[in-house]
Amino acid sequence: MTAHWQRIEPCDRCVVRGIPITGPARTFLDVARHVQPESLVVVGDALLSAGLTTVEDLATAVQAAYRRRGAWLARTTVPLLDRGGQSPPEAFCGFAS
Repeated sequence: MTAHWQRIEPCDRCVVRGIPITGPARTFLDVARHVQPESLVVVGDALLSAGLTTVEDLATAVQAAYRRRGAWLARTTVPLLDRGGQSPPEAFCGFAS
C-alpha cells in the first residue's frame, strides 16, 4: 500500500452522511490519473447518469486543473461523455465509435 498526500481545496470537498469526500469533478480528475480512457468514460457517464454533476461542471474543473496529472486525459474524455449512458458496456460502445 502506498499513501499519497495532496492538499484538497475546500471547493473540491463535500460531506455525505457525515463523511468528508471529494466532489464529483475532483473525483473524475483523480480517477483520470490512474485509468485508461475507456474506464474514465464509464466513470464520467456514471457521474452524469446519477445526476451528481454536469458536463459543463466537469469541463470547468478540467480546464482549471490543466497542469495536474491526468488533466489531459480528462480534457479529451469530457466531450465523449453521454448523459443518457445507462451502463458500462454502453460507455465502451460509445467510446469505440
